[in-house]
Amino acid sequence: MVKPALQTSLNRALGFLGLRRNILVMLAGVFALGLGEELWSRFIPKYLEFLGAGIWIIGIFGVVKDLLDALYQYPGGWLADRLGHRRSLILFTLLALGGYLLLMISQGWEFILLGMIFITAWGSLKRLPVLLAPVLGGWAILQFGLAAGMRASFAASIILAILVVLIIRRFYTDLAPARIDRVSSLEIWRRMDRRLKRLLISDCFARWAEGIPDVFIILYIVDRLGYNSLHFGTFTSVQMLTSIALYIPIAKLSDRVDRKPFILLTFIFFALFPLSILAGGGYASILPAFVIGGLREIGEPERKALIVELAPG
Repeated sequence: MVKPALQTSLNRALGFLGLRRNILVMLAGVFALGLGEELWSRFIPKYLEFLGAGIWIIGIFGVVKDLLDALYQYPGGWLADRLGHRRSLILFTLLALGGYLLLMISQGWEFILLGMIFITAWGSLKRLPVLLAPVLGGWAILQFGLAAGMRASFAASIILAILVVLIIRRFYTDLAPARIDRVSSLEIWRRMDRRLKRLLISDCFARWAEGIPDVFIILYIVDRLGYNSLHFGTFTSVQMLTSIALYIPIAKLSDRVDRKPFILLTFIFFALFPLSILAGGGYASILPAFVIGGLREIGEPERKALIVELAPG
């Protein structure tokens, strides 16, 4: 009698939190793939440098990665509508798995760029994995060297991707396909509230500015300032810890006051993050710079809430 009672209580708790079976499967998949990728993704610019890529190639890598992050949303949604969520998730995970294999066996930077085309097919929310994975990845590089440490992290991603495929095949239940809205992108843009258009354009500029130094930060911190991979992984984790710690309390506070100041603060911290890294040098000054980097997300819940409020019905 105890076991059914516990099961009932668990089901009620999961229902209260909105954690249905498919959502739990998705969360497990997102966490596993995110954990695997965050072991090595922050160190890719340094690995490209190790493989002989020049500064222009590293910059192109950053451009291609961000471009694919944006463009894959459209074919991804189209395939999900037509293949079903279960088959689409398995397909994208297998594409990412192929990318991990390319990265693991690559002997030149060209294959790293090619592998990222497949890996970016799977996008996920990676806040929680970032708390732990960069530190583990940095430790692996410090212990085994850059090449061996990166390949060990690629191998971990492969194992986790296989696990995700098995979990989705076993536990994910495909639902009836949703009705497809055939409104064109131009029509959606035309229907948008002007304030939403301004917010989206501002965010695009902020993200574009963020991308300018993004892939070069590890090179500056490791090559110029002399920190090691474990230091950099720790800095990255501190940055994400700051973001997560502020997310819920700031979201609750912004529900009681105007959202705009928090969104403006986000843009200010976007500008201050690279400047604070340049101003720092010692460990005690670089660590606060990454706290500032975490504060860039201070307006993220407000921005999303405002988008929902202003989105066309």
